[in-house]
Amino acid sequence: MDIVQLFFSIRGRISRKPYWIGILPLIIGYAIADVMTASADEAIVGLGYLVMIALIWPSLAVQIKRWHDRDKSGWWYLICMIPIVGPIWAFIELGFLRGTSGPNRFDLSAGPRPSYDYPVPTSRAENPYLADPLKRPEAVADGAAAKNAWRGA
Repeated sequence: MDIVQLFFSIRGRISRKPYWIGILPLIIGYAIADVMTASADEAIVGLGYLVMIALIWPSLAVQIKRWHDRDKSGWWYLICMIPIVGPIWAFIELGFLRGTSGPNRFDLSAGPRPSYDYPVPTSRAENPYLADPLKRPEAVADGAAAKNAWRGA
């Protein structure tokens, strides 16, 4: 997984190692921004708050992907809003507990993939977490007929 996908995409899963690789720089960034907001210079204070705002999405993306690896919805991020217990729960579950092995409803696997030679599940019988594919109309030679067939007319 590249850096852009790690910090800006909420799709997929990451295991514990990429989680820590992604979350530690964010924690350091928040700490630096917090020190900046304690400055006497208004420009530095404003810059500190901008840095904090800029770090919200990357921290959400990293944590949501880790919740996905635990086979839980990204909405579990909101557990951090429960005073005292919530952040401790998230810290333990995201940082130390192993993710689900094999495919889950969010991705095939969070671990390293040395090759793509494995068979990809294509039906719900092979992987019950796959969504049903869109049913598209048969190919029609006439473009207008195809458009009407797609609309169900």
